[in-house]
Amino acid sequence: MSFFRGCVVFPFLDADGRITGAYGKRITPKLKAGSVYQVYWITERTRLFNERVLLDAKEIILCKNPLEALIWWRQGFQRVIALMSCHAFKQIHLDLLREHRIERVYLALCGTAAELDAMRTIAVMMEAANMVLFPDGQDASHFVNHRTPSGRLCRVARTGDQGVTTITSIDLELLEAYRRYLYRYRKPRDHTPLDLSTQRIRLMAVTGFLKRMRDNDIIQSDFFSKFPLPRVPRKLPPVIPAEQEIELIFHQTLAKGRMGLRDRAILEVYYATGIRRSELAQLDLADIDFTEQVITIRKGKGSLDRKVPIAPRALDWLQRYIEDLRPEQLTLESGIAVFLGRAGRRIQRSALTDLVGEYVRRSGVGKEGACYLMRHASATHMLKHGAGIRYVQELLGHQDIKSTQIYTHVTISDLNAVYRRTHPAAKKSTKS
Repeated sequence: MSFFRGCVVFPFLDADGRITGAYGKRITPKLKAGSVYQVYWITERTRLFNERVLLDAKEIILCKNPLEALIWWRQGFQRVIALMSCHAFKQIHLDLLREHRIERVYLALCGTAAELDAMRTIAVMMEAANMVLFPDGQDASHFVNHRTPSGRLCRVARTGDQGVTTITSIDLELLEAYRRYLYRYRKPRDHTPLDLSTQRIRLMAVTGFLKRMRDNDIIQSDFFSKFPLPRVPRKLPPVIPAEQEIELIFHQTLAKGRMGLRDRAILEVYYATGIRRSELAQLDLADIDFTEQVITIRKGKGSLDRKVPIAPRALDWLQRYIEDLRPEQLTLESGIAVFLGRAGRRIQRSALTDLVGEYVRRSGVGKEGACYLMRHASATHMLKHGAGIRYVQELLGHQDIKSTQIYTHVTISDLNAVYRRTHPAAKKSTKS
């Protein structure tokens, strides 16, 4: 097949051994062996690769994708089956394993945090079917990393008096025990308690996990929907830099040489649009409309798309970066990402925090914060100059206007001036 010429090909076999599709990883003379050039999917996404193994074995190794399976084959393991990805495992696959009376599944672990989360879900589903074997003979509670919310819940279930050993045994009493655990927990570094917002996030992660198990019919009850989450009071934003201080932060990029051009473009986009850190990292070249002076934010918070205006000065810095510096950073892994890290890949969110935070500290403005400081400044300065709160809400991508209203207090200097000019008590002398 000329279509797959130059590829390492993994055939897709149905239960009768017929090739019905293939997955390929292209290797060309211009690239190093093993580097990804293009991936082909010529099959239904609901199927497993190499289903023929199900007819010949009662124990299998489950990999996250066909290329992982190739590695196992090279080591001499034949009973290997693969998913399209960790996130592709569904109830239909579990039913297929049950249909072929698979007795034991060895899970080939994955690397990234998202892949591990997906593999944990698969592990719980298979554990309920009594067919999974975890690495080194561990059970589900050990397989789930203790640093995740689900892992912390497992630790509470094992060490408390709950007697919980399976996911189907989780109830409101255990969730309440987990809430008390989070409330009493103290950080090892400074022995301070967890913020109420952190406690809420960790509890939401667990209830979200249980919802997914309910959707996959692993648990039959939606008892978790009755579990009340702690209400987090809205905090005032940090002290916002003045407009002159924002300029001072921008000027710090001059000390970074060529990379300062990229950093200045990042800071300008942050301040001009009020964009979130994750949204800026995901910006692609096609998302910038230099003619209409707008950028498209795709899959922002809540997976919602929106268009926001961007200032001409920010566009000028963007264009300078894209034309003068970005070509020097390009690698095969750059894709169409706007902002690239030093290795030529899409810049990471953590790198953005470090980058912006460093410039804020070096500016000497005496303010704390990083990416969100620029977002807060963008909203506050617009409100101060008369922007309607609904427009600021649209710019920031807030679904609830209450999230935008927290910025209105920062214009206290304007309120103070109006108060002193209009309130009778403020007009009277302190001597009278």
